[in-house]
Amino acid sequence: MCAAKLERTGLALRNAWPNIKNFANEQSSNIAQSATESGATFVRKNSNNAQNAANSATANLASTSVSAPSLVKTFAQRTSALARPVEFSNSLQPPSTPWTSVFRPPPGLLAPQQQRHYSAGPVQPAWVSASVTGEPHLASEANVWPPSFPLEPPPGLEGLRPQSDAASTTGSVGRGKSAPTANQDEVRIPKSKSSIDEYAKIAALREDLNPGFWGSYKDIPSMAKVTETEEVLRIVENFALIHRKHIQLFQRLKNTVLKTMPEWSAPQLAALCHAWAQLGFLHEDLCIAMAERVVATAHDCTPQELCYLMDAYATVRCTVPSAIGELSNQTVLKFEDFTLPQLCHHASSFARLNVRHAGLFDAIAERLVRMPVSEEALSVEEEEEEELLSARDVTLAAYSFSKLGVYDRQVFHKLAARGNEVIRDLTARDLQMLAVAFARMQHHDELLLDNLSTQAHRRIAQFNSSSLVLMVRSVAFFGLRDHPFLTRVVAQLPRAILSFRPGEVTMLLNSFAAVQVHSPCLMETITPFLLEKARMLTAEDWLSALRGYSAMGLKDTKFLSAMNLHLDAKKLTLPQLSAAMVDCSRLSFSAPSEQLAEAVLTRVTAQRIHCSDETAAQMFSALALLGHLDPVRSGEAGFAKQLLAQLSLQLGSNMTDSTLTLMSHINLCYAALLAPPGASPLDAFALSKGVAARLRDSSSSSEVSVEGRALLGAVLQALRLMPWNHPAHHTERALVEGLRPGTRPTAYGATSACHLAPCLPPQAWSSSVSWTNSQCSDDDSSSWEEASTATPSDSLSLSSDMQATAFDTRCNGIFATEEVESAMSELQALLVDRDIDSELITDGEHQVHIAIKASSITGRESDSDKRDVALIWGSSLHYISADDSTLNMRLSPSAEFQIAMLRATKNLDVVVIPHWWWPVHASKEGKTQAMMRLLTERSE
Repeated sequence: MCAAKLERTGLALRNAWPNIKNFANEQSSNIAQSATESGATFVRKNSNNAQNAANSATANLASTSVSAPSLVKTFAQRTSALARPVEFSNSLQPPSTPWTSVFRPPPGLLAPQQQRHYSAGPVQPAWVSASVTGEPHLASEANVWPPSFPLEPPPGLEGLRPQSDAASTTGSVGRGKSAPTANQDEVRIPKSKSSIDEYAKIAALREDLNPGFWGSYKDIPSMAKVTETEEVLRIVENFALIHRKHIQLFQRLKNTVLKTMPEWSAPQLAALCHAWAQLGFLHEDLCIAMAERVVATAHDCTPQELCYLMDAYATVRCTVPSAIGELSNQTVLKFEDFTLPQLCHHASSFARLNVRHAGLFDAIAERLVRMPVSEEALSVEEEEEEELLSARDVTLAAYSFSKLGVYDRQVFHKLAARGNEVIRDLTARDLQMLAVAFARMQHHDELLLDNLSTQAHRRIAQFNSSSLVLMVRSVAFFGLRDHPFLTRVVAQLPRAILSFRPGEVTMLLNSFAAVQVHSPCLMETITPFLLEKARMLTAEDWLSALRGYSAMGLKDTKFLSAMNLHLDAKKLTLPQLSAAMVDCSRLSFSAPSEQLAEAVLTRVTAQRIHCSDETAAQMFSALALLGHLDPVRSGEAGFAKQLLAQLSLQLGSNMTDSTLTLMSHINLCYAALLAPPGASPLDAFALSKGVAARLRDSSSSSEVSVEGRALLGAVLQALRLMPWNHPAHHTERALVEGLRPGTRPTAYGATSACHLAPCLPPQAWSSSVSWTNSQCSDDDSSSWEEASTATPSDSLSLSSDMQATAFDTRCNGIFATEEVESAMSELQALLVDRDIDSELITDGEHQVHIAIKASSITGRESDSDKRDVALIWGSSLHYISADDSTLNMRLSPSAEFQIAMLRATKNLDVVVIPHWWWPVHASKEGKTQAMMRLLTERSE
C-alpha cells in the first residue's frame, strides 16, 4: 500500500512539475504589471500601512525566539517591498517579485547542480532594503531567485518542458540588475509564430524545393541583414515557393531594395515583384521607385519577365507612363517570342490598367483567330508554335477585350469555341468574368451561354455575393428567363443573402425584373432584407429597389412605407426625383408625392436648376396619373398642385417633338386624356396628333416598348370616344398603322400595362443589365463598385436581335399580370360551378373581364332586359393608396378610364371586386357566396 501511495505521489509531482516551473517564472511579471497598473497613488496611500506592518513584525520578531527564516520576517520583507514604487529597466523586461524570493521547489525535484542555490538558508530579494536593520542589503548572486540559468526539471521529467520556457526565463530579471539593452544597430524583428526550423520542415515536404536553403540562415533577423540583390531575391523566392509570408522580414528587405535600387535590373525586379505579388506584399511605393530602372533595363527582359513587370503595375493599379510605355514598346518588339497564354495574361494587365494599345491588341487578335480550339485541331506543325489556351487564359482574353471595348467577332467566336472545350475547368469566378465579357460585347453564343449557366448551376455554392449577382445580371441580359440557374439562385438566396450588401440585393432584384421572373419566394426573401437594412440603404439603393418593384408590378406596402420613411428627397437630383415620381405612380402609391414635389420646387425655384422638357414631361405624367389633377380628390393646395401648374407652363410654351422621346410623348398624351374635363392644361388632341406624326416615321416606331404599344391601344380607344371629325379619323388611322409592326402584348399584359403608367423605354428599366466600359474587372471589389454606379445614360445600346430576345417579348409587371390572370381564372371557375351564364373576355382591346347575363344573377327572366354585368378584378394597382389602410383607397384614373370604356363600348354595368375585400383564405363555398352577394347588390 505504501508503495502504491509513493507511486501516486511521484505521478502527481511529475504532472505538477510544468505548472510549478511556470508559476515560478511568471510570478515576477504578473506582480510587476499589477503594481504598475495600480500607480503611484496606490503606493502613497498604502505606504504608511505597509511600513507600520513591517515595524510591528520586526518588534514581534525581537521579542520571540523565532529564527531568521521565520514567516514573520518573510512577511515584513514582502510588505516593505510592496510599499515601494515599481521601476522597470531600459530593456522593458518585468522585474522579479518578493513572492518568488521565498518560493522553494518540493524536496527531491532539484538537479544536483541546482541544489547549491538553496543550501544557504533564507534568502532576500536583491533589490529590497532590509527593513529589519534599516541598512541596505544586497544578496549574493547565489541567493537570488530565480537563478540566472533556466530551471531544469529533475532527471526523468525532461519531456515536460513548457513551451514558454524561453519567454518566462527572460522575463525574470532582478530589480537590482537591469537586463542588458539590445544594440541599436542590431536588427529588431519581433518573434514570429514560425521559425526557420518550421519553414525548413515545410520545404522538406516538397521534392521540388531545396530544404538546405533554410539551413544557411541562423534565424529570421539574420535574413533581414542581407544586402546583396541575389540573396534578397533568393530569400523572397523561397518564401514564395512555400507560400509563407513574414511581414517584418519583407518590410526590412523592401527597405533594403529601395536603398540599393541602382543595383537592381529589370529582370531581377520582375522576379521580385512576381514573388511578392503571389504573397500579397506588393506595394505601390516599390513600383514607383523601380520605374527608372525598368525603363533603363527593360530590353534585357524575356517575354515572361515583361509579363511579370506589367502584372506588378496592374496588381497595385499603379500607372507610371514611362514604365508602361517602355514595357509596351518591348512587348511589340518581342511580340513573336510571346506564347499565346502569355499574351492573354499580358492583355489582362493592360485591361486592369485601362491602357488600350491598338496595335498590340490587333496583333493579339490575329493570333487568337489562328489558334486551335481543341487537341484534335492541332497539327504536327502547329503543336510546336501555338499552345492550347487553358480555361483561365480564355477568361482573361475575353475579359481584356471586353474591358477595353475591343470587339472582334471572330475573336469572340474562337473564344466561345475554346470555352466550350474547357467549360468544366472554369471556376465560379471565371464563369462570372466570361459571362460578363460576352454580355458587354453583346456577343450571343447560345451554346456557350447554356454551358456557362449550367456550370454556374453546378457551382452555385462557390460564388461569393458580388460574383453571383454579376452572373445573374449576365444571364438576365441574354434573356435566359427559363434556365434552371435562376431557380437555383432563388433557392440558395435565403442562405447567401446574409453576406449581401444592399446594392447587390437591389441589382439582383432588377436583374430578375429585367426578365420578368415571377417568384414570390424571391420577393419574400428580398423584402425582409431591405426592411432590416433600411438604415444602411443609400438614396440610390432605395431608388434602385423601387425601380425593381415597379418593373415587377409588385405593390408591397411594407417596402413602400419604409422607403417613404427613409428616403430623403432633399438629397436627390432632378432626374432622381423624376424617377421616384414615375415609379410611385406606376405602383399607385401617393404618399411621397408631396415631399418629392417640394424637393423639385426647391431645386427649380430656389436653387435655379434647369429642368429639361423630358424630365418635366415625366413628372407631369406621374402626378397626373396619381390623380393630382382632380381638384375634388387632391385638394386645391399642396406642393403637387404647385408643381403641376409650373410644369404645365413649361410644357405648354417650350415643348416640341424634338425635346421629348416618343415614350414620354405617349405618356403625356395618355395622362392628358385621362384627366377630368377641363382639369388638364395640355391639349390632349394636339398631343395625340404629335404622337401619330412621329409614328409615321419607321425609325421612331422602334422606340416604343411593348408597354408603350399597350398604352397606344388605350389612347386609340380614347380617341374613338371623341366626337367624330376628319382630323380625328386621320390620327386614329396613323395610330393603327403605328401599332402594326412589333410585338403586341397579351390580353393580361395589356391590362396590367395600362395601370403601370407612365411607361418606360427598354433602356430605362433594363439599365440594370446593361454594361458600361468599366464594369468588368479582375477583382471583386472594383468590378462591383463599377457595376453598381452604372447609369442608364452610360449603357451600351442594344442590338436589334438582343432587344427582340431580351426585352420586347413580354410586358413589365409580371406580378400584376399573374395576379389578374389567377384571380380571373378563379372567378370564372366559381361562376361555372354555380351554373351562371358567363364568358371570360380576353380580346386585348379592353380590360380583361367576365361578361355575365343579368338574368342568371337574379334568376328572374324579367331581368333579361337589363344590361349585362362586366366583372373585373381590382388589383393593388387599380387603387391609389398612401398606406396599408383601406379607408383612403380610391380607384386610379387608369382604372376609372377602363371602367368607362367598358360601359361606353360594351354597354355593360361594371362590378369591381377589390383585392383587399376578397376572402382569400375562405373556402370555395364562402368565396362563391361573397361574389354572388356583391353581384346581387350591384345589380339591384
